[in-house]
Amino acid sequence: MIPYNEPRGNRITIFLSDRELEAIDSYCHKYRASSRSAVIREGAIRFVMERFIDDYPTLFAKSELDQLIVRNDE
Repeated sequence: MIPYNEPRGNRITIFLSDRELEAIDSYCHKYRASSRSAVIREGAIRFVMERFIDDYPTLFAKSELDQLIVRNDE
C-alpha cells in the first residue's frame, strides 16, 4: 500500500468539465473533505489498485473460475 505520509513532489494537470468539477466540489462539501486534491488522488489510486488486483495472474482463467460450483453439503 502507498504510505500516506510519503512526500508528494510530482505534479500532474487534469482538465475537468464544469459538471465534473461541480460534482467534486459537491462531494467535498457534503463529506467535508478538506482537499480536492486528496479526493482526486485517493480516487485515482483506488481505481488503479483495484485494477491491479483484478488483473493479478492466477492459476486459472477467469472463465474457468466462473464455472466452478461450490456446494455446501451440510
